[in-house]
Amino acid sequence: MRHHSQTAESISASSADSLISKSIMELTRLLSLARRENLQRCLTRNIAPRLNLPSIMSKSEFQLSPALDRMKLHTRFHFPNSRRKFEAIADSTDLPVILYNVPSRTGVNISIDAYRELSKHPRINATKEANGDLTSVLRTRYACGDDLNIYSGNDDQTLAILSLGGLGVISVLSNVMPRQTHELCKNFFDGDLIGAQRLQIRLCDLIDALFCEVNPIPVKTALRLIGFEMGELRMPLSEMEEKNLERLKSALKNHGLI
Repeated sequence: MRHHSQTAESISASSADSLISKSIMELTRLLSLARRENLQRCLTRNIAPRLNLPSIMSKSEFQLSPALDRMKLHTRFHFPNSRRKFEAIADSTDLPVILYNVPSRTGVNISIDAYRELSKHPRINATKEANGDLTSVLRTRYACGDDLNIYSGNDDQTLAILSLGGLGVISVLSNVMPRQTHELCKNFFDGDLIGAQRLQIRLCDLIDALFCEVNPIPVKTALRLIGFEMGELRMPLSEMEEKNLERLKSALKNHGLI
């Protein structure tokens, strides 16, 4: 967590891994540690998909809320009408809510019309956009204006989304290169567009390597190679294929990380 102090905020519990491989007790300990070690700047992804909706709304099982700063909600897997779920959970909490649009994982894309309606909710204030469609980002900005903040959910599109009014990136790359990820965004907001452009291009090979297998397998492997004690991958995660591992090592060496 101290490694991530070079970024604006950190995510301590990810729906890509933590919510399917950790117990509720482990998640509670993790989030509590994050708040203590990271000066309460911890941005936590939501724990809600792990639990059934009535339990979340009643909070009878939602014991993690004291450790959370914000909630991040993704679409229900292959379930098209997630808007009502988002609104129901936002109604049941006092926490700010960040939506997460990642159709490559869920099979469902949040439509522009859904964004327009959701942006009117007082606690839904942002989305992590990872649908890979920059035209969609443009149209979302047009439909929602300043009612919905947009963060890039794809490291290879950070600069492009910033140029369309995005406020930053919720990043995988920042786990291994936090300072450079922060500088990319800072350069943009400081008006150094050439500096931001150069960073985005220079980091391309490492970004690609970090997604050459299902996230978060490569980034956990990268941190292990760099020297962090990560432990063994838990199912359903598995070790990288040899050819992809070599690709990852090559990218890490190219950036002086190993």
